[in-house]
Amino acid sequence: MKQVLVTGGAHRLGAEIVRQFAAAGWRVWCHYQRSAAAAQALQAELQSQGANVELVQADLAQSAEVERMVAHIAQATGPLDCLVNNASLFEPDEGTDMDLPGARLQIEVNLIAPMLLASLMAQQAAPKATPGQRSVVHILDQKVFNLNP
Repeated sequence: MKQVLVTGGAHRLGAEIVRQFAAAGWRVWCHYQRSAAAAQALQAELQSQGANVELVQADLAQSAEVERMVAHIAQATGPLDCLVNNASLFEPDEGTDMDLPGARLQIEVNLIAPMLLASLMAQQAAPKATPGQRSVVHILDQKVFNLNP
């Protein structure tokens, strides 16, 4: 069974992505940070339809948590076939009142974590995987960019 990790999968677009992968028969790992209740409700909804949905919690601003999450998935069910980087952090910004800690947090969540996740996924080296068999998808302003066609 192919498996996917969807970051920020408990709400809005992320939840719809989780639903679509589940409907297609994938094992879906639904990541959340603080939305445990929403993630559990989504999991229950989809499992009642026969889908295979697992939940995983991590703060994407913390590299150690990202690494722990990917290691947990690999140990539990093997390497990922697809990664959807949907989680993001965007705070209002006018440019005149730079919030340096806030900017660093956005960089961690929106840039560093997706890069780290893609790297960790590539390191898993699924035995049957050949170049192009795994996909990393980044969601930016609700537009999908497949970075591994």
